[in-house]
Amino acid sequence: MENKRKFVDMCDDIITAKKYDTVEAAGIAMVADNKVFLIKPFSTKGKRMWGIPKGHVENGETLEMTARREFEEEVGFGIKGEIEYLGKSGYLGNGNFPSKNIHAFIGYGTGDERFKGSNLITSGKSKGNPENVDGQYFDIKETLSIIHGSQISLMELLIEKLNL
Repeated sequence: MENKRKFVDMCDDIITAKKYDTVEAAGIAMVADNKVFLIKPFSTKGKRMWGIPKGHVENGETLEMTARREFEEEVGFGIKGEIEYLGKSGYLGNGNFPSKNIHAFIGYGTGDERFKGSNLITSGKSKGNPENVDGQYFDIKETLSIIHGSQISLMELLIEKLNL
């Protein structure tokens, strides 16, 4: 059975889903004191890569709405205050997974925030397990060696934006 994929177009800042080969995702890089909060996802293969809390845009959501919703779902608390658009990265699909555009926002924390847990996985082999198993602050420059490859350019943009 062919994988169903979504391609998401922006129209008046509202996202509408269409079937295609690319999905849109949005997340927040929460920063405090030259550190960024990253999450470690659960993986059935034991392979874990750190990344910003993010997820797929749902029909009718703006990128900002998605970023805020996903952040709260994945770490257990929400971002207070304004967030600003940082930039976009992504990766090409491989036949099993669709291509993905990742839109990142910057949010500001206090540095005292702690991972409180995430939603449970609702399908597949990992059903019932937490989506993410850890979340913590890292020195922004050090993230380049631990973050998922598709998000390295986002950390480079963050370093540039914060003049580090």
